[in-house]
Amino acid sequence: MSEETKGYTLPRGVGGVTGPIIPGTSVTPGSADQAAQWAIDLLSGDLDNKRPLGEGFQSKYQMEQTYMDKAKGFPVTRTIDVDAAEYLTDKGYKFIYFPSMPGEVARDIAPSLRIILKNQMSSIGLIDLTKTQGSMVDEEFVKGITRLMEFSMNNGGKFDWVQSLGILRTDMSVRKAATTKAPKIENEQLDDLVDEFLAKSKSRKGAPLSQEEKDYITNKIGTRIGLFNQELAGLGSGTPGRIAFDPSTPVGGTMIPGTPAEQPDTEQLEEDLAGIEEEVFAPREEAARQQQEFEADRSRGAATVADLASLMGRPVQR
Repeated sequence: MSEETKGYTLPRGVGGVTGPIIPGTSVTPGSADQAAQWAIDLLSGDLDNKRPLGEGFQSKYQMEQTYMDKAKGFPVTRTIDVDAAEYLTDKGYKFIYFPSMPGEVARDIAPSLRIILKNQMSSIGLIDLTKTQGSMVDEEFVKGITRLMEFSMNNGGKFDWVQSLGILRTDMSVRKAATTKAPKIENEQLDDLVDEFLAKSKSRKGAPLSQEEKDYITNKIGTRIGLFNQELAGLGSGTPGRIAFDPSTPVGGTMIPGTPAEQPDTEQLEEDLAGIEEEVFAPREEAARQQQEFEADRSRGAATVADLASLMGRPVQR
């Protein structure tokens, strides 16, 4: 076992493991490794292999059985314990999965198909691609299959774990389509933005806005938001990370990191919107400031002239 694959190969018989992986070697019948394999299987997570996967399942169930008691001469009902597989099959389960199955199933999948399944599981958040390697049968891959088997069991065992993956991927696609429309500021949001902006402008002015001011601000905001929506439409959505099948590598695959989605320049939008308000009020406020300074200078000048006139009108003592 190479350093690249060390700790990423599950020994046969281990499935649904939640603890550290114990590296194992292939076992040939009659070899000395059988004892080691038995110990590995014994340490595979303290799992009840008779208990089905999913929530609330048991290893045995109680069922009522009615039979004719010949001694008594009438039917008698008794309660008996039955294995989970028999009980759940009687309840209509077509697919029943147990803790040892995920690991066994994972090993029977061709390496190239494991890559496809890993990428699909990652796309709906079942596994983390950074915790798995290539086409290896590792803990993360087995965890993904376990979750799919649990999903099947929790939904009455009506479909197998592969169909469960398809159902979850379809559900995720529908959710994304409903929540990730082409990003843009809609008309209702624009109306709210304009109303908020006009209220802020009125407060700054300290008086009601004129119709000319309202129209100017509204048109300016609408134009800038239109440009912003055009910018949003041109942004890249990014790509998720994935594994590419590469049998020439020790782990049978190469990790290709995802690319982040491009983000809109909201800071520039805020600056531009703030600039609209400045266009309307800054010149007026500057003119008002200059007028105040002029009035203050004139008042000071008038006061100085009055003081001089008063001084000149005083009688001089001789």
